[in-house]
Amino acid sequence: MSAEGFSPAAARTFYAYHTLPATADSHTATAATRPHSSLARRLAHPLTLLLLAFAANALLWAMVVPPGNAPDEWAHFDYIRHIALHGALPIYGQTTHISNPAVLNSEAILPPLYYLLATPLQIALGGYAVTWQMLGLRAFSALLSTITVALVYLLGRALAPNRPEFALTCAALVGFNPMFSFISAAINSDNLINLIYAALLLTLYHGTRQPQPSRRWLIGLGALLGAGLITKPSIVAGGVASGVFLIGLAWQQRGRRLGALLAYAGWAGGAALLVSGWMLVRNWLLYHDPTGVLLIGNTPNAYVTHPYSKIGPLWDMLFSERPYYIAFFPSLFHGFWGVFDFYIIWLAPRIYATLDWLLLGGARRGADAMADLARPPKRRATAAHARGDQHADRGAGAVAANQRRVPDRLPAAGALSIPDPGAADHRHCGRLGIFSQCAEAAPDGNPAAGCATAGDQYAGAVHSCSTRLPRC
Repeated sequence: MSAEGFSPAAARTFYAYHTLPATADSHTATAATRPHSSLARRLAHPLTLLLLAFAANALLWAMVVPPGNAPDEWAHFDYIRHIALHGALPIYGQTTHISNPAVLNSEAILPPLYYLLATPLQIALGGYAVTWQMLGLRAFSALLSTITVALVYLLGRALAPNRPEFALTCAALVGFNPMFSFISAAINSDNLINLIYAALLLTLYHGTRQPQPSRRWLIGLGALLGAGLITKPSIVAGGVASGVFLIGLAWQQRGRRLGALLAYAGWAGGAALLVSGWMLVRNWLLYHDPTGVLLIGNTPNAYVTHPYSKIGPLWDMLFSERPYYIAFFPSLFHGFWGVFDFYIIWLAPRIYATLDWLLLGGARRGADAMADLARPPKRRATAAHARGDQHADRGAGAVAANQRRVPDRLPAAGALSIPDPGAADHRHCGRLGIFSQCAEAAPDGNPAAGCATAGDQYAGAVHSCSTRLPRC
């Protein structure tokens, strides 16, 4: 039927049908599309893109670096294989390399958490070639480092909630640090201790946001420190920092500082011992040293595969020079940015120098930020208000300077002045180019009447001026 053939009643029926409200089916279809749009937004989030880029970069490192060309990778790999094959932790001074039984495994003294977490994957890959086993374990390390980058992003958001680009930049600087990318693709317990340190920093920051630490927060802090103790001895720096932090929190509790410190240490230390105490007892029973660190310095042939046969005193390690031995300085600083293929491939010296200067500048800004966080909440608020007042004072000074320069930039405003040498307030309004023009248009010198005569274009400005200067 053509459009002309529609009767008025049929037309009303037709349009009523086609303009009915949405049915339940249409609402269901709309609701079904919402998860897809939400998923698309999450995938397009800058953090998601950054993490995908980092994971792809780390996996590329994992595939192109030959097996064993990362620091002590064969020793770390055999540590995991020993647990998978024997169902027990290695014993320092007794456990040898699986690939070379004549050589002791120098990494057997390290705490076992990273290796225990990687063992199920190694058991699943046990039937494959060694290259595939190592590639799977490298992917596990890359996963840990990806979580680390995400935690750095969360820390950046916490430090600067209104600046998401700051958090994204921090995460990118960490994730695409050449040495971090290289180690992320290696079988190495550094990848787990990096994750723990990132979580520890985020936890300490949240501790600054509460007037006094909660029991839950203290237990979480202790658990992180305990996990670090069974991951790598380098957690000692995090333990010292956490101790100083708890002392600062206890100092704010006036009248009960000692009691607060004992309570904080009890909850955090108890949680740490609950997580790591078993390893400390094991080391004491085996080595008469709960940490195992002192054992390395007192054991001949600690690192048989290295050019030196015994770890000497700390001073000797830091400053002595031995043939074919990489000096501790400057390899410590250069190793932060990138030394590859087991200290064979180095970056250009100018690159190290540039990155070191950038690191020093960032450390200074970071120290300022940490000093601000160390203040009690009330003092932080006072300091923020003081900084705001300084900015306001500078802004007011700039406005005043501009007001003083108005006669030079607008000669007409200087010529249209009030013929009253004693009226300083009038002259002030005249400098703004407001009062004088209104007064000139007023027959009796009344600025409000003048503005009305001039068409009220200056009435609002004169009112603003007169509220500050009554004579206006």
